[in-house]
Amino acid sequence: MEMKVLLSPALSALLLRPHWINAVARFFDGLPSWVLLLGRLVLLVGVGNVIAAFVAGILSVRKVWKDSDVPGLSLGYLSGTGLYRRDLLYETTRRYAWDRSGTICSFSGLAWRLGGLGPESMLLRFLLSLVYLPLAALGMLEMLVRYVVGALVVYGIGTLHWLVLLGLGLLATLLIPVLRGADKAARAQQHCPHCYKSFRLPRFTCPDCGQEHDALIPGSTGLLHARCSCGRSLPVMAATGRSSLTASCPLCGQPLAASNARQTSLQLIGGNCSGKSSFLAAFSHQYLAAAAQDDSGSVEGRPADRFAELDRAYRTGATNPSPSDSVLSYTFVHTRQGRESHSLAIYDTPDEIMLSGSAELDPLSLGYSDGFLLLIDPMGVADIRAKCLEALPALARSGERYDDPEQIIEGAIQFFTRISGRATRKMSNVPVAVIVNKTDLYGVREALGPDAIRAAFDEDPGRYNDDIALAENDLCRAFLEENGLGNALNNLESVFANVRYFSTSARGRRIGAFSPRGVVAPVLWVAGRGSGPIAQTLRQAKALEDAGPQQSR
Repeated sequence: MEMKVLLSPALSALLLRPHWINAVARFFDGLPSWVLLLGRLVLLVGVGNVIAAFVAGILSVRKVWKDSDVPGLSLGYLSGTGLYRRDLLYETTRRYAWDRSGTICSFSGLAWRLGGLGPESMLLRFLLSLVYLPLAALGMLEMLVRYVVGALVVYGIGTLHWLVLLGLGLLATLLIPVLRGADKAARAQQHCPHCYKSFRLPRFTCPDCGQEHDALIPGSTGLLHARCSCGRSLPVMAATGRSSLTASCPLCGQPLAASNARQTSLQLIGGNCSGKSSFLAAFSHQYLAAAAQDDSGSVEGRPADRFAELDRAYRTGATNPSPSDSVLSYTFVHTRQGRESHSLAIYDTPDEIMLSGSAELDPLSLGYSDGFLLLIDPMGVADIRAKCLEALPALARSGERYDDPEQIIEGAIQFFTRISGRATRKMSNVPVAVIVNKTDLYGVREALGPDAIRAAFDEDPGRYNDDIALAENDLCRAFLEENGLGNALNNLESVFANVRYFSTSARGRRIGAFSPRGVVAPVLWVAGRGSGPIAQTLRQAKALEDAGPQQSR
């Protein structure tokens, strides 16, 4: 038979709890309501002070970073700083939570302050004691709460926090080689335009304090970002924006045009007064004009002051000679989707270096060049110069000194062979564009001008496979050979497997301004392969050049 006993809810609750809980419950049930209210207040104040201590600890350590072995960088949060902060956090929490003198928002704090007062008046001492004694009692209860709750926070939550950080730290350790490998694969080969050395990781500069960092890579200083000693967060991968930082050569410290762009390097070689500055000014104008029509990205010439000089020369028609003792670089930096993706660098190599034979003046950039632009000045060939001076006597009074193109070619071959370490019998696949410049001159225009090339092509298109560029190549090659450069060209073609000849006029026939013809075609042939932004811009520049002279951009 089922026994049903009707019990009160309070009695049912007591029967379902252990005896000691029942005893405690009966004890508190017997206390006056004001005592219970005061107890709740003590509990609230004690827990509140522990929470306040924990928050104060967080605020005190939130900007603390542990120094790493890498100069100028702190340890990453998961690689050491997190555990370091954790130790400081719970030490600070323990100290604040168990310090009865730390705050006046507590019974213990008020009792501690009242206990320190020592008024001379006996009456005042008596009155203060009436307040101090209950505050001291409540403070003792409060401190008991703070010790118990503080211990749970410091040792309980602290241990859990330590386990989480330890697990994340182990995960970070496993991720470091993965992220380093991904970052290394994304680095492009870099070449310094000052010391000509090659490297893959530049030196990066903090934009806030100017501190230079040689090892800004994923590691113990951070997986995606690292912290500079000044407090600035710096990206440590190309994927997280490291390329946006100012970069310099890690070997010589000189600034770089771009930090992680895929670089195409070309060498512009020519004799004195061969028109290299004019060629650069004309090409730069055409290239930047074509880039301005591309909505998918932008192109910037660096260093800016050198490109400003090229622009001035193009507009005024007045060029300045290149320095005779140093190689100047002109870099077109392509930016797409906010990232510097590609760069086209043209090195202007002085004739004095080609003719000196001095190892101290080695143009080391020849060793990693992707192509050569070999500028031939017809005025350097004795027979052609004689014809030009006969037709234009003013040229004889100009006082210009012309170098022998044969010596320039031989010097370039010798330097390239020595610097690149090419085997004597092994041909190089580096493309060489032999550019006959100043084809607007009398005696040259009749052989290599646009009309002469068109006439030769129209006479027998099948001979040139319906490609007028092949007609230009054959006419230029034959013209140079007929004027005494046959041996030099044979030597050049025995070293380089890919040689093509071009007819250009960087200035054109206009007085006081540029009217260039054919300056883009040789660069397009050397560096315009593929579908990258450099090739696309070169093809667009060639189309603009074929359409007619561009006087402004």
